Amino acid sequence: MKKLIANLLASLATCLVLLGTAQASGGAIHLDKFPEEKSQDTQALQRGAKMFVNYCLNCHAAAFMRYNRMHDIGLTDADIKKNLMEDDQEVDRQN
Repeated sequence: MKKLIANLLASLATCLVLLGTAQASGGAIHLDKFPEEKSQDTQALQRGAKMFVNYCLNCHAAAFMRYNRMHDIGLTDADIKKNLMEDDQEVDRQN
């Protein structure tokens, strides 16, 4: 009886090991790459920043948002103040 239980446990352990390796060796998932040219499209990035401020910022706080980083996508201080900021905020020019 002990030998039967030992054989069953050994068989079960072997099946579990084989099942685990079979699942781990499944097919790879293909991930799309973000097109490089879209990351350089300043007009699209500026529209995205405006959309974020107008629609997302109300619920999704950007506590660590630096308005001076908007210069990286080609916005001027006047553009930032006009389109992205409330009246009581300032653009910090330090990097």
